Amino acid sequence: MLNVVVVEDDPNLLAAVRQALEAPESGMRIAGAFSRGGEAISWLQRQKPVDCALVDLGLPDRSGVEVLTELRTTHPTAVGLVFTIFDDDAHLFPALQAGAQGYLLKDSTSEVLLRSIREAVAGGAPMTPTVARRVVRRFWAPQVVQQEPLTARERELLVLLCHGASYDAAAARMAVSLSTIQAHVRSVYRKLAVSSKAEAVSAAVRLGLFVP
Repeated sequence: MLNVVVVEDDPNLLAAVRQALEAPESGMRIAGAFSRGGEAISWLQRQKPVDCALVDLGLPDRSGVEVLTELRTTHPTAVGLVFTIFDDDAHLFPALQAGAQGYLLKDSTSEVLLRSIREAVAGGAPMTPTVARRVVRRFWAPQVVQQEPLTARERELLVLLCHGASYDAAAARMAVSLSTIQAHVRSVYRKLAVSSKAEAVSAAVRLGLFVP
């Protein structure tokens, strides 16, 4: 019997996941279900038995990436499986870097979900096909040529953004004002010739500034 932790703030989706996992033929049980990341992190810190954590990224209090990081720290043999609506690079690669071993979009059927949990626990890396293509295309992307080097602070900010930090969180971490962060972001975008956070993350990976 696999012990699965579910971290999902949508009550309707949580109910559907619970129904799928608690079906007699699933071979799984819900060891814990949480709507907030902080609750899940506290539970994981108590070292409860876990085989798999099914984690949403868009939680109301903490990032799902933080939950995945805690899972890897407290339960290194457990697997983290992302279950989310986000399929962009800015969410995908920080989640993989935090230790996610699979990445499913929420339009997946219950059959796909159960099969993916079993596959991840068995050592696989299940992904929704469109997400898997994004990972593959990472290696097809043309080499980014950085015309002007980033400053140390700009590189620090870029790494924080790659880890999923918000501008407010980055400002607190770097001990600067939000306006300073916004100025750094504009400079980073200009130097990397990008126009969005997702493009900046992609450029950072291709330049070797961030390893997902």
